[in-house]
Amino acid sequence: MKRWYWLSGLVALVVTLGIILIRFIFTASPSVPSIQVENAWARPTEAMLTSSSSHDSHSMNPQAESTETTSTAVYMVIRNLGRTPDRLVEVSTDMAAKSEIHQTVRSGDMMQMQPISALEIPPQGEVRLEPGGYHIMLMGLRQSLRVGDSLILTLNFEKSGRVEVKVTVRQP
Repeated sequence: MKRWYWLSGLVALVVTLGIILIRFIFTASPSVPSIQVENAWARPTEAMLTSSSSHDSHSMNPQAESTETTSTAVYMVIRNLGRTPDRLVEVSTDMAAKSEIHQTVRSGDMMQMQPISALEIPPQGEVRLEPGGYHIMLMGLRQSLRVGDSLILTLNFEKSGRVEVKVTVRQP
C-alpha cells in the first residue's frame, strides 16, 4: 500500500513539473508582439526658400520673404520578436508638422512615394525601411537636419503601443 502512495505521488510530481516546463517554453517566446527597432537613420535636409510674393516656389532671391520648408525620409529595421503579427499604424515627432508611413512604387517609368495607412510586421520577422521601399516621411520640419543631428520618433503599433526611437541623421 505504501508503494502505491509513493508511486502516485511521484507521478503527480512528474506531471506537475511537465506542466511547468511546457508553460515556461511557451512563455519564453512572447505570444504578443515584441517590437525591436534597429539602425534608425534619416537623410540630412536641404532647405528650399519659398517666396510669399512670387509664384516661383523655388525662388533663390535673397531679398524675397522666405520660410524654410524641409522634409526628409527616415529608415530603420523593425523586428517583431513575438508570435503574432503587429502593425505600425502611426508615426510622430515634435520635429515635423506631419509624419507619414510611405511606400515607393513604380508607376510606368516613374517611381512614386505613396502614403500607406499601416505597415504589417510579421511574427518573428522583420520589415526593412530603406531607400526605394518602405520609409517614413517627415514633412514640414521645424529645423534643418544636418549630419550628426538626432531626433526622437514615436512609432505607434496596433498591439505593442508606442515605441520611442532615436533617429540619427547621416548620409546614405
